[in-house]
Amino acid sequence: MATHRYWRLNVTNTVGGSYLAIAELVLAESFLGAQAATGGTASSSSDYGGYPASNCFDGNLSSFSHSASGMPQTISYDLGAGNEKDFAQLRITQRSGQASTAPSTFALQWSDDDSAWTDHITASGIVWADTQTEKMWQAAGVPTYAELAQVVVEVLSFIPPPQAQLAQIALEVLRPNVAEGSSGGPPRPVVFFAT
Repeated sequence: MATHRYWRLNVTNTVGGSYLAIAELVLAESFLGAQAATGGTASSSSDYGGYPASNCFDGNLSSFSHSASGMPQTISYDLGAGNEKDFAQLRITQRSGQASTAPSTFALQWSDDDSAWTDHITASGIVWADTQTEKMWQAAGVPTYAELAQVVVEVLSFIPPPQAQLAQIALEVLRPNVAEGSSGGPPRPVVFFAT
C-alpha cells in the first residue's frame, strides 16, 4: 500500500446541511488500530473560534472541531515530511447531542503535494443519532468486523471445549456496542485492557 503525507476529510454535506462539528476523527493504520494521525498539523477550511481542527485529534470526546460556515468543509492533517502513512480505517465520533452537524456525505482523501486529491474512503447518506456515536469505515481490502467474526467462528469449529467457549465469550465482548458505519464494521468495541 502506498503512503502519503497529506490527508483530509472532505465533507460535502452534514445531516442538517449546515455547519460541521466532529469530536474525534481517528485515522488508523489497521482494523481497530490506534490513532495514527499524530505528530503532524491539523487544519480546517474554517474554524468557529475556539473549536479548531486539532480538537478532532486530541483523544478527548468532550472537545470538538466546529466550522465557521456551511458546506463544503475540510478537516486536514499534514503528517510532515518523512512521516507518510497509509490509513486502513476511518473512525468519526460526532459532537454529543448534535446529529445535525455530523457528516453525512464525505470522502477521506490523500495527496502527495497538498493540491491534487484522491478519494481513499467515501460515504454518503450517513445518518446519526443525537447520542454521541462513533462510526467507522474501512479502505478497500480491509476486512469488516462481520468478516473477521466469520473467520473466528470457522476456527472455533476446530477447537475443543472449554477453549472454544472462552473464545466465543471473547468474540461477544469485542462485539460492537454502538451503531455501525456504512462498511458494516464495529465502531467502538468493549475492551477490558489498556491499549
